[in-house]
Amino acid sequence: MYPAMIKFLNTIIVLLSLGSVATAGDIELRVGIARESSLPLATLDQGVLSGLAIDLARLLTEQLDMGLQLSLLPERDLVSALKGGRIDVMLSTMPQHELRALHLLASEPLLETGQLALVRPQDLERFTRPIDVLSTRGKVGYERGTTAARVVHQRMPLAQRIPFPSAAQALLALEQAEIDLLVLDAMLAWNQLANPDAPPLAALLHPLLTEHLVWTVREQDVHLLARINAALTQWQSDTTLAHVISRWIPMRIEPAR
Repeated sequence: MYPAMIKFLNTIIVLLSLGSVATAGDIELRVGIARESSLPLATLDQGVLSGLAIDLARLLTEQLDMGLQLSLLPERDLVSALKGGRIDVMLSTMPQHELRALHLLASEPLLETGQLALVRPQDLERFTRPIDVLSTRGKVGYERGTTAARVVHQRMPLAQRIPFPSAAQALLALEQAEIDLLVLDAMLAWNQLANPDAPPLAALLHPLLTEHLVWTVREQDVHLLARINAALTQWQSDTTLAHVISRWIPMRIEPAR
């Protein structure tokens, strides 16, 4: 089959999926979802989108009494789609100063996340402190083009850096002892650690980088942002947010405060 035809058919499948999650409402909220997303955030399986991001988008539009239009886009295109008005909101873990530079605004946090170090259980005694991780001369894996890659390059100057094209391949390398340590997005790490069928791995308690998952809007959409923040306040007070998050992230590792 020709590539153009494959792309056309994939687009039809996605559009059918997006249509299946549309809700009633005179005004639709256009929510951007990264095509490269994986669970717990989002996955596309047989034309159906599911995951934490999808449930949060549904919940938000129900709270705002709006229809829902999901737009599945390459991650690199999400910011330009938001700034250009092709979508109204997206989930992001970008730092506040980067969002401000892009003339974007962040909601109150939905979830504290970050970048975690994963090791095999028998190697935990080698990495008891954050400095043990940051000063390692061992083989450190990461997914190419991610925040984890930036953390490894900026904060682990002595490490033997081993890039991988996907998180799945990096996890497999760790399991097979091809690398000593893996830096991974915390949500992906929690998902892996909670999987009873996955080989046992261990995560260091303290994240190498702390991030916050937020709804992101254009800086002129302050009214929309205020409504989103009001919804978040209600969800936090009545435990709705905790319930939705726990459905997709049943296990989280958080240091004591």
